[in-house]
Amino acid sequence: MLLRVTAPHFVAGAIWKKVNNRWSCIQAAPIIKWMIDKSPVEVQYYLNKKQWHYQWITTKGEDNDNRS
Repeated sequence: MLLRVTAPHFVAGAIWKKVNNRWSCIQAAPIIKWMIDKSPVEVQYYLNKKQWHYQWITTKGEDNDNRS
């Protein structure tokens, strides 16, 4: 699943995968690589604090349940 982050000075993406029934960021653009290995709650808190917009993008057949 792709997380698209839109900030005032960039747009970037991160790939999330469900591992052992938990969502984990496994790859991210350099500007948001800090989110690798962070929990979804930590990432959401930071994105909201910065007031950056984010959107989950799925492809057909992907598991799209809650990322927490």
